[in-house]
Amino acid sequence: MEYVGLLKNMWSFISNYFNYHKILNENRTTLRKKRKRLEEVENWLMEVQLVKDSAHQIEQEVGERRYFSRFSFLSQFKANMKKVDEMFELGNFPNGILIDVHQDEGNALLTTQLIGETTAKRNLENIWTCLEKGEIQSIGVWGMGGIGKTTVVTHIHNRLLENRDTFGHVYWVTVSKDSSIHRLQDTIAGKINLHFSKEEDEKIRAALLLEALQKKKKFVLILDDVWEVYVLREVGIPIGIDGGKLIITTRSRDVCLRIGCKEMIKMEPLSEEEAWGLFNKTLERYNALSQKEEEIAKDIIKECGCLPLAIVTIARSMSVVYSITGWRNALNDYNRLNDEKLQECLLYCALFPEDLMISRVSLIRYWIAEGLVEELGSWQAERDRGHAILDKLENVCLLERCGNGKYVKMHDVIRDMAINITTKNYRFMVKIVRNLEDLPSEIDGGLSSLMFVPNWPKLSTLFLQNLVRAHSMTLCLEKGLPNSFFVHMLGLRVLDLSRTNIEFLPDSIYDKVKLRALILCYCPKLKRVGSLAKLKELRELNLGDNRMETIPNGIEKLVHLRHFNWSLVDQRLPDVGVEELSGLRKLEILEVKFSSLHSFNSYMRTKHCRRLTHYRVGLNGFGFFPGEKLGFCKEVIVEACNLEGDNDDYHLVLPTNVQFFRITKCYRPTGLLDVSPSLKMATDLKACWISICEGIEYLWSVEDCIASLNWLFLEKLHNLRVLFKLRQKNIVRCSSLKHLYVSNCGNLNRLFTPELVKYHLQNRQTIHVSDCRQMEDLIVAVEEEEEEGEEEEEEEEEEDDDIKEMNNLILCFPNLQSLVLEGLPKLKSIWKGTMTSDSLQQLTISNCPNLRRLPLSVHINDCDGERRASTPPLKQIRGEKEWWELTWWDGLEWNTASHAKSMFQLLTQFERPSPHRSFKTKLEDILEEV
Repeated sequence: MEYVGLLKNMWSFISNYFNYHKILNENRTTLRKKRKRLEEVENWLMEVQLVKDSAHQIEQEVGERRYFSRFSFLSQFKANMKKVDEMFELGNFPNGILIDVHQDEGNALLTTQLIGETTAKRNLENIWTCLEKGEIQSIGVWGMGGIGKTTVVTHIHNRLLENRDTFGHVYWVTVSKDSSIHRLQDTIAGKINLHFSKEEDEKIRAALLLEALQKKKKFVLILDDVWEVYVLREVGIPIGIDGGKLIITTRSRDVCLRIGCKEMIKMEPLSEEEAWGLFNKTLERYNALSQKEEEIAKDIIKECGCLPLAIVTIARSMSVVYSITGWRNALNDYNRLNDEKLQECLLYCALFPEDLMISRVSLIRYWIAEGLVEELGSWQAERDRGHAILDKLENVCLLERCGNGKYVKMHDVIRDMAINITTKNYRFMVKIVRNLEDLPSEIDGGLSSLMFVPNWPKLSTLFLQNLVRAHSMTLCLEKGLPNSFFVHMLGLRVLDLSRTNIEFLPDSIYDKVKLRALILCYCPKLKRVGSLAKLKELRELNLGDNRMETIPNGIEKLVHLRHFNWSLVDQRLPDVGVEELSGLRKLEILEVKFSSLHSFNSYMRTKHCRRLTHYRVGLNGFGFFPGEKLGFCKEVIVEACNLEGDNDDYHLVLPTNVQFFRITKCYRPTGLLDVSPSLKMATDLKACWISICEGIEYLWSVEDCIASLNWLFLEKLHNLRVLFKLRQKNIVRCSSLKHLYVSNCGNLNRLFTPELVKYHLQNRQTIHVSDCRQMEDLIVAVEEEEEEGEEEEEEEEEEDDDIKEMNNLILCFPNLQSLVLEGLPKLKSIWKGTMTSDSLQQLTISNCPNLRRLPLSVHINDCDGERRASTPPLKQIRGEKEWWELTWWDGLEWNTASHAKSMFQLLTQFERPSPHRSFKTKLEDILEEV
């Protein structure tokens, strides 16, 4: 066949090139590990494959005699031969056909040994775990300067190089502090062998960089020491595509957030043992240290907060003395805040003692008074601005959040830095003392006499208070301050003398026209304060918890006053005038205790009260206020008040916007609304605490329920018989009550009726009942006469049938999460029927010896003809082991109940009967959890 001969001739040319392909295939495994083909070789092989496919097609068509024209066949043959000749010329590859794989990512970086088997390696493994997760493309590693971010990520870099098959290319880029997008693009391009030539347009450069990195398919880009926020697409970093990952190290959590890191890892400092090991390793002459030097060295390590960089720097100094090196990194952080107000807010924190947990709320109040927070027209807006400032300082690790987020703490090294800065100007004085004699003098370093008059004209804040946590401790200022003590403090804005034994204020304080905050709380010997009429710039006046004999004159002149505290200890003192309070037009926060019902009601009726954003008003008492922990800012507490009259003069008047109301030791019969009819109008009331009110028999009728109420605390109500009176059935749902706590209510023998549960308690999340000695049933159907006493005898038989039917209902608690029953010796039943709750997580039964049945719904499945119980949603059961062994489920066969119990066994935590604790102690624990 003529055609076949020509075809064989063409095929001989093609076969020469296929030898290249065969050799490459034989070495594919080795090439993938060590080398790869050049891009032009890959393209050439693709063309070879096309020619090969064409030859096969021609051969097939000839065999099938599909060519009827010699001319058609020769045309096709010549075209293919021409293509073969072209490929022959292109197949010389003068630059070779292979290159080293990953030749552009560099070599392993020099590292130091990770000190600490727990902290440093835990940080490293956290980062590595994130890298192994395919869905995490960007990781932010953040923490204080010198904590070891770069060291740990260097180890990550080297481990990535050892796992190139998984992660591909690895690039390390150190970002200079004064870097820009243009400069960062140049640095990254240099790492990947990309040349921008003379291109200066950042958008075009970003497109070129993006394309080059996308061709890498798999890569990890590490940006070390990032200070500024970059938009990744504007730089040309294609994070988010398959295979591309980014790691950044920074001192600012905010940088991680704004760059868009999917995972953020905060670097933790070394433990004290690990820090001491690092110090010993770095200090070559460690064995020569004396015991005294060793003690000093350990103190320095603690001062450095176990930061590796500071420890290494100090150890290398060859002498164990404290130097500025340990806090130099923090100083750089401070200088980079780029906001003078922000810097001053940080410096202000140095006024507090070492290691003190500083209340965020108190700190912000000081800032506002000092003028460090811009005036925004309202205390609420300025407070929000203060929280934003604190968040910024926390995010750059200059402050540490603690105490469930309600406090901040300043690291000792940063505090030393701040004190060093404040010594350069006398706007702040940083010296915490126990006695006035310890106060520093700019003349000779100490006060020789109490009659010294300091010359501090620039001083704006002076704290002489005791900041220890024990409220009983006070700073000894019994000798007082000389009358001229404040004469030269012309710029004084904030004065805090709280928790001192001072008896009177020096006369020189009363003409400080720039004073914005005067804080004199917890001063047990302070009897009087002079006229405040000249202090017209005063924003905060705190006279709380004192025993003052008279009300200061001139309060009505304080036209800028926003925060006023007059919650005195002695109930016999005169009340602050209602007219005086109402005249304070800018007042937003009020803490005041009245001693007469008339004054209390008079102020509660004013519009001034309703305009306040925060208030805490007491009548005869000002004790424990849990409302603040629950997030409430409008609170009223009434204690030991005579409410036994029948006219309006003996009724409490409550503002409609009150959020937390507590009444205690008030003796008045029947219901709570008889005490305060205005309670029905309190549409914002969220929490109510009623205690030791002997006359209370019920709270209110369901028809009069407080729809907004979420929390209800009942304590020592010995005449309480029922919670709510239910006058008619099937009333519209009206209660949002979520949390109920009942303790020491001696005559309460039941808690709910089925009607209450069905129509009014569907939002309940927590039920906590303790020490109610007569409690027999938690939920039980009762005759109406028991509540109303108005039933006719002829209806008793019908009523009994209704009760029996009601007791067989399945009650649903769709939102119940916690049920706690403690100290209920007569309790026999939670509910005689069945109770379901898909949300119940915790069940605690303690000191309830007669409770033998749990009404929890157990799901029954038929499996191979055998009934089996399935696991309920309950997560934990707590109780005594003896009680658990005797507990059973009504209506279940023995084997089914045993199976259900065996599954519950996994959830059960056995414990001894809990010792008796006061309701207040329990409540404090509960609120702490909240």
